[in-house]
Amino acid sequence: MRNVKGLSPLIATVLLIAFTITVATFIAVFARTFTSEQITESGQAAEEFSSGCQRAILEITAATYDASAGKISVLARNRGTQNLTNFRIVTFTSEVDFLESTPPNSNVAMGSGDLQTFAVTGITTQPSRVQIQSKTCPREAIYTCALSGGGYVC
Repeated sequence: MRNVKGLSPLIATVLLIAFTITVATFIAVFARTFTSEQITESGQAAEEFSSGCQRAILEITAATYDASAGKISVLARNRGTQNLTNFRIVTFTSEVDFLESTPPNSNVAMGSGDLQTFAVTGITTQPSRVQIQSKTCPREAIYTCALSGGGYVC
């Protein structure tokens, strides 16, 4: 008869329980971190939604380019009920080339129905598209006009 030593059932049980507790701890830490991140993201989305961004509607009623002054002027209207501020103008010279500019009056507050002219200089080439965006609601308050026949169609 061979004298073979093995793991006693008691030690095997203790090791199995220790391994199970270790794995459960890692899963609990991961779940807590993951849940916390998801709650934070959901809270930000809910805050943006409840802040009125779903009622933000910005449109360009006219856009012009003055080549001699290198200036783009945009006449924008707030058609929504959300007050908007912190504007920027994006000019596109191609599908991939664009320039973001902040107009001097970018911090003006536009209430519902307000009309405001925004202008930026230093534009050396006539843009193929002009876009205005309010950073108050950057996904909702955005509008683009395209160049067509020498003028912009909005």
